[in-house]
Amino acid sequence: MSLLGIAWRNIKQRAFTSGLTALSMSLGVALVVATLITGGVVKQAFESGAGLGYNMIIGAKGSPLQLVLNSVYFISKPIENISWATYTEFLPAHERPDGNDGTWAASTQTAVPICMGDYFRGHRVVGTNSTYFDRLTRGNGQPFEFSSGTNFRDEDLYSAVLGSQVALTLNLQVGDTIAPTHGADDGKVHDPFQITGILSRTDTPIDRGVFVNMEGFYLQDGHAKPIDLIEVNEQVEPDHDDLPGKGLLPFNQREVTAILLETAA
Repeated sequence: MSLLGIAWRNIKQRAFTSGLTALSMSLGVALVVATLITGGVVKQAFESGAGLGYNMIIGAKGSPLQLVLNSVYFISKPIENISWATYTEFLPAHERPDGNDGTWAASTQTAVPICMGDYFRGHRVVGTNSTYFDRLTRGNGQPFEFSSGTNFRDEDLYSAVLGSQVALTLNLQVGDTIAPTHGADDGKVHDPFQITGILSRTDTPIDRGVFVNMEGFYLQDGHAKPIDLIEVNEQVEPDHDDLPGKGLLPFNQREVTAILLETAA
């Protein structure tokens, strides 16, 4: 009898044991393949967030990983907020109310504030300004492009820009309005924002974001930093530098979740 015949006879005689052995080998191979595929997907996801036009993220003290996941990939929860004054220290004189360069302005090319905490139908809402899409890039140094509409203007308080995946999933278009909720999808419903633009696909986390004008974001319930009771009781007049404009939230009541920073060459 040939070796093949002997092997086949042994397999039949020990069918149960042979079956378990084959199953174990199959599961082992499947596990290795799944690990390789998952590793490739994760690597691609992280690489897709690279080259977005900034090389530093400024945030509150805490977990650096959580800061990156929240600010770049729009997952996880924000750590804590940082003051508006911290953000302005990265701005040049012409962007500051006092007309003086910020402490780190000379080493800063672009500073973009972001405010997190709201959602719209399962998608993370990001409060920011027009600089996000005017100066940052969508990867590999390429500027952001809009499949329809345009970037919002800072003076249009209740305006928004949608990532391509959000617009496709929710069947939204330019001119439609969205009403974010505070903290979670079942939280308090905020004022509506009108969509001014829908971004072209970027294959980055930007596709999953809902971006609203930061000025309108600040005017929603629960987004302003409470005024110190001592100031209220003493009726202290706010400093001129704390007044951004009529109808806008004073600077001393503002906080940001993080600052996306492009350092100067």
